[in-house]
This record gives sequence, structure tokens and C-alpha cells, in this order.
Amino acid sequence: MTSKISYIKLIREDIRHRGWLAALTGMVLFLGMPVYAMLYMDSYLGGDNPAVWTEYIQDVMPMMVNGYSVTYVAYAIVVLGALAALTGYAYIHSRERSDFYHSLPLKRGQWFVIRYFSGLIIFVIPYTAGCVLTVLAGVAYHIMTPEVFGNMAVAAGGGILAFLVIYNTCILAAVLTGQTVTGILAALVIAVYPTLLFAMVPMLKSIFFKTYTAAVSSLSDWLMEYASPAGIFYNAIRQTVSDTVSPASMIFIVLVIIILFTGAVLLYRVYPAEAAGRALSFSGTAPVFKVLICIPAALFCGIFINQFMGANGTKWLFVLCFLMVVLLCAVVEFIYHQDLKMLLKGWRSSLICTGAVFAVLCVFRFDLLGYDTYIPAEEKVESMSVRTDSFSGYYDYPASLSDEYEELRAYGAFTDNTASVYLLAKEGIENFKNGINVQNMHSGEVEGFDSEDYIGATFCYKLKSGRKVVRDYCVNREHLLSVLEELCKDDEYRQELFFPVFAIEEDSLLSISVKDSYGNSEEAEFKEEKDAFFEAYKKDLMETDIRTLADAAPIAEMWISVKDSYAGMSINGMPAAAVSDVAYTGGTEQEGITLGSQYIYEGFEHTLAYLEESGYTLRRGIDPEEVESIVIYLPDAAVESGILDTILPELSDDAQYMSYPDMDDELMIRSQEDIRIIADRLKAMNSGILGDNGTSMYAEVQFKDGYTFYGYVTE
Repeated sequence: MTSKISYIKLIREDIRHRGWLAALTGMVLFLGMPVYAMLYMDSYLGGDNPAVWTEYIQDVMPMMVNGYSVTYVAYAIVVLGALAALTGYAYIHSRERSDFYHSLPLKRGQWFVIRYFSGLIIFVIPYTAGCVLTVLAGVAYHIMTPEVFGNMAVAAGGGILAFLVIYNTCILAAVLTGQTVTGILAALVIAVYPTLLFAMVPMLKSIFFKTYTAAVSSLSDWLMEYASPAGIFYNAIRQTVSDTVSPASMIFIVLVIIILFTGAVLLYRVYPAEAAGRALSFSGTAPVFKVLICIPAALFCGIFINQFMGANGTKWLFVLCFLMVVLLCAVVEFIYHQDLKMLLKGWRSSLICTGAVFAVLCVFRFDLLGYDTYIPAEEKVESMSVRTDSFSGYYDYPASLSDEYEELRAYGAFTDNTASVYLLAKEGIENFKNGINVQNMHSGEVEGFDSEDYIGATFCYKLKSGRKVVRDYCVNREHLLSVLEELCKDDEYRQELFFPVFAIEEDSLLSISVKDSYGNSEEAEFKEEKDAFFEAYKKDLMETDIRTLADAAPIAEMWISVKDSYAGMSINGMPAAAVSDVAYTGGTEQEGITLGSQYIYEGFEHTLAYLEESGYTLRRGIDPEEVESIVIYLPDAAVESGILDTILPELSDDAQYMSYPDMDDELMIRSQEDIRIIADRLKAMNSGILGDNGTSMYAEVQFKDGYTFYGYVTE
């Protein structure tokens, strides 16, 4: 039996033979980790006021050691992992070298372990050295603390896990093939195949199913992220730089590494000597791999080309998928035999691939599983929610409440009172059966259908089993409003619906600003009395009729300034593109973030009373004396409706009507009398909580002081 000393000697000898890889690894990681870290820190901390950037650099440091913020390091881990695997096991692809190594007095399993650990050492030692040097660079720039060091250690562990995922994937690919080139191709397939496979489901649903919505995460999304080595590699890096590392995720990643390693060991032990030089090491698996690869690949390529070409409908998708499956089958056969005369040798498996592709397309095209018309049994439903896209456009949402917002955006507020929502969902299914759905409701394809009376809504059924079923339906706008009116009788539901107002904690409130909707009036700001004002506004939200928010025009808008500890900073040092006016000017965090789109309506008695007590009077309309001019824009739909016949007779000859072939028509108004007539027709531009609150015309008001106001024109 080979002694421990012999193992060490053999590992050292293998490392010596692959010295070029060790040198390359050391150089790449040295440049990508400590050198880059020093350059990065110097660019931020080398100025006149480095202290303001210290906290940000401390947050970024862990990302530098595993490649989350420095993609160069992440790519290096991938390439180095592949090189370590392929250089370590490429000898099995050569009959002469394989016979030589296996003739030595060592078992196959022992050779596998020797090669495995030598490749691992070639990466881990330079990587660890790079991490240590990066830490020392942080010490030199005085940004290192015990917490930062701990975060960097966790991130470094994530980098090693990410390497092991790629390393074991490539080893498995090497023992599945008999050539290095096909081994590389196999590694790519293994790395992305599960992601490609599970990506097919939502892609096909979005193409063929009219009630499908991609606004929520599904099982397919989770599998795309965690079922493939590529996704696991990314998560090993991403999750080890977050504030809280998920132990379950780390255990799962380790289990995947063990599975890949075990699979590679078992296949290596039975690797046939005659496999060297062949495309696959086990010839009997050729048709199986061909079928597994060609079916999802043909569907994916067909969908991609169909969307890239902008083809309408799905008939071309069938043609493209047929062409792709034929082409891919031919390519696979050529890789197997490297002979054009042998392209039809695997005709049986090619026929299976073609039939399977058409079967999948037919299942989705004709909805053989009844996806669009499916509705869970009412007794199995625990709670339901309904929302429209206009919900998320009605409010501003702070970055620090992004998790809660995503939940609301995806599903809406849930209710246990499911009867009315369930009935509305059944109405949506009936509309679908009559040819009315979210995708075609505005297309004019359905005869006798008035899209202005309907709205697209997302329904979520939360079943007692814990499963969630989500569908998009087209429903009557008035019926949806009636359902919301009934649901809002429940205070808890109302508070969840009016997120984020009720999600703001009292101690995070900084100030409130109010400005009316008509002209360049002064802005009222409340700081000391903000809490009382905010409570008055919340009382009005709890008491107001939901129809007010849907149909009435607001008379003022309120901006709420709240604290935000991290302000949604992105990893590259720039403020995140979120609804927030937080910025890091020279690294100094500003006051907070501002939530706009908090509207005040005529019926908000508590809010209006508080404003009046504070000496701030809201105007209910535009003062014509302050207006310089008004331009009314009229789309084709407004012109065809005959609305001009009601407006023009009231105006003087000074009003100028201009028609454009490819643009909205314009009505220019400058006389004071005409301005007075039109000003009475203006209301603040606001789509309402259900959207589409206003006519198709809108006006641009130019005030004498230079302020511009946009508002809808009413009939």
C-alpha cells in the first residue's frame, strides 16, 4: 500500500509537472486581488477626505476576494478551476499515457486522489496568499476591523466553494469523455444544462399561455438558480458576501460538490481503457446524451431566434424548432463520429428528439394541461390577493423596503375573505374563454369589447397546502373596484394595500413636504409637527373610499422623508437606481430618502384640517391670471371622438389648431379669455390607483414665472 509519504511525494511531483499552472494561478490572483484592492482603495481613500469612504470600502472588501464585485476574479476562478481539472485528468484521453499511469503499482482511486489534491493545492495556496495580502493591504489603509476580517474570511470560503464547484464539474466532464475538446464541451453542458432545462418552462408559458405572469418567482426560477453548477457557483459567491449567510444554502452547495466528486470517482474507476480518443467514454450513453441535449437546446434556440427576428405568432416557432433539432442532431452525430457520412447513423435518437420537440410544443400550444382555465377548488384556497400593475406605479417605494415591496408588487395584499375575489377570478376565466385576455385587451381584436371598461389584474391563490397559484386575468374595472371596496372594510387589508405608508416606523420619519397640484405654489414643510401630520394622513387613508383613489383627482402631493441606513448603494460605489434621492456626495450620506406620490384628496378631512390649522391653504384650481399659455395635445383617438367639436366653439379665433401626420395634434391657446375657459377644465395628472383616470388629451401649461404644469383636459 502506498504510504502517506509516497502520496505527498507524488502530489509534489504532479505539482512540479504542472508548475506553469501554479505560476499562472499565482500571477493572476496576485494582480486580481491585492494589487487591484490597493489601486481601488487608493482611488477612494487617497483624496483629501478619505474618512467619508471608509465605511463603503469596508463593505466592498469581502467582495474583492471572491469576485462578487470584481468580476475579473470570478472569471479567473472559473478558468483556473477548468485548467486544474483538465490538466490533471487529460492523460486519460491518451491511450499511451493512460496505459503508462495505470501500469504503475497504484490503484485507479489512488491516482484520482493524487491528481485531485495536486490540482486543489495549485489553486488554494495562491488564493489563500492573495486573500492574506488583500487583508494586509486593508490594514495598510487602516480600514481593517475584526468584523471586516470575519466577512472577508467568509467570502474567501465562498470563493473556495465556487472553485470546487467548477473543479469537480470539469473533472466529471473529463471522465465522461475521451477527448479534451469534447471534455470542455461536456463541462459547458453540465454547467448550464439544468438552467437551460428549467428556463424552458417559463419561456414556453410566456409564449403560449395568456394568463401566465412572470412577476412572481416560481419553482422553475429556484431550480434555474440552484440546480446547475453555474447557478451554484454564483450563489457560493453571492451569499458569502451578504449580511447573513444561509447555512442551508452552504450545506446544499457542499452536498452538490460531494455529489459531483462522487460521480467523478465512480466513473473514473470504471473508465474503459479503449475510451481514449472517442467522443464519449461510454459509447452506450451516446443516444441518451443526444436526446437529453438536443430537445431543450432546440427549443431554446428556436425561441431565441423567433424572438430575435420579431416573428408574430407561434407558427414560425414550430418551423424554427424543427430546423434547430435537425441541425443539432447532425452536429452531435458529427462530434460523436467526426465523419459526415455518419450523420444519419443515430436516426432513431434523432427521430425521438424531433418527436419530443413537437410534442412539447403541442402541449403548450393547445394547452392540453388546461393551464389558462385552471382554478383551484374554492375549499382548497386559504387566502387570495388581487393587484394591478397600476398599484406599483401609484406609490413610490424606498430601497430599504425592497423586500416588502417585491412581495406586494408580486401578489398584492392577501385576504382570507376570498369569496368576492374568487368570483372575480372566475369572471376573468370566462373572459379568457371569450377571447379576452391581458395580452389582447387593448389590441382591438375582440369585436364589441370596450377596453376602457376592463383592466388587467394578477390573482394569487394561496392554497392550504402552502402552494401558490398565480394568474393574469382581464376583468371589469368596476367589478374590481367593488371587490377592493369590500376588502378595504378590513383595516388590516387596507393597511397592507396602502403600503408603504403604514410600513414607515415613527422613529424613521424625518420630515413631510406638501405642495398643491395647481401651479407653482409654495411648498409647506413639516419637521417638528411631522408626527401629528402623518397620523392625520394615515387616518384619512383608513377612512377614505377606495373609489376616491381610483377616480378622483388629487389636490396635492405629499413627500415623506425617512431615514435609510444604506440607501440602496450598489457594489460599484454609485448610488443604486431606486426611487430615492439619497446620494453619496464625496461619501457623505445625505439626510434620507424621499417617498413621493403620496396624494391628498378633497375628502381627506383630517389632513386638510391640519394644513388649514398650520396656515397652509391648498388651491383647488389654476389661476388663469398666472398663466402665459396653454398647449393641448390631442392624440388621434381624442380627435376621432369629436371632443374638438365641444371645445373649439367656446374659444376665440386666437386659438391655433395645428395638425401633424405622425404626431399628436396641438391646440395653442394664448388669449386670457380662452385660458380662463380651458383652466376650468384642467385637473391634476394622476392615473389613480387603478390607472387610466383621465382623458386621452393632456395640456401643457406655461406659467408667467416660467413654471410648467401638465394636466389632463376633461370634457
